[in-house]
Amino acid sequence: AEAAAEKESKFAEMQAEAEIARQNRDLEVQKAAFKQETEEARAKAEMAYKIEQERINKIFATEHAAAEMTRLEKETELKRQAVEIEREKLNVRRPLPKKTGRLQKQKPKSIADKQKQMRPCTQPRRKRKRSA
Repeated sequence: AEAAAEKESKFAEMQAEAEIARQNRDLEVQKAAFKQETEEARAKAEMAYKIEQERINKIFATEHAAAEMTRLEKETELKRQAVEIEREKLNVRRPLPKKTGRLQKQKPKSIADKQKQMRPCTQPRRKRKRSA
């Protein structure tokens, strides 16, 4: 009877150890599945982050290019205006060439007299009527 009880006790102990081993295996499988799900979620989050970063970088690059284009357009406009101002400075009235002959003008006595003798350079030169 003692041998049978011991045999039953060993059998129960082996069954308990087998159950514990099965439960440990199930736990390890669940841990592995959870770890895999966690790693997949982390990888998806990293990919989503990278995609979002690229999208933001493209938007930034586009806005930066637009700002640079605007800056260059303004710079070009300022240079064009400077050229116009310089051109206007050069087109200021300049004195008429001195005429030789009988009808030579007298030297101007005042600034107003001098301005009367000057003409803008954009006007065509007057043609002289030749007498026959």
